[in-house]
Amino acid sequence: MAQGWYQQGTRILDVRNPRNIKQVGYYFTGAMETWAAYWVPVRNGRGRVTDRSSNLVYTVDAVRGIDVLRVGLPSDQSPRDTKPKRAPILPQWVAGTTPVASRPGKEWGWLCRLAS
Repeated sequence: MAQGWYQQGTRILDVRNPRNIKQVGYYFTGAMETWAAYWVPVRNGRGRVTDRSSNLVYTVDAVRGIDVLRVGLPSDQSPRDTKPKRAPILPQWVAGTTPVASRPGKEWGWLCRLAS
């Protein structure tokens, strides 16, 4: 699965075992606002989408425009043997932040948190 994570770029997830989803790749440049990621469909000679898988991903990014990524897909590797990869966490994403204690709101519960 390919997913846009806004300022954190594009993430590639192995979802073949839904009980053990792993991040297996990422694309991140530091100056991004990735709104979405789409697998490019394989088309036949007449332009019709086939049922074959592509290894290309288009990203839609408000800062960069469109990026085309070529993803190395596992061919015969089982989900159990897939190695996860961590994307970077930039210091400015967490600098100066402190956990805020909160409690559920009376009417909306955790949808409308209140400071404790």
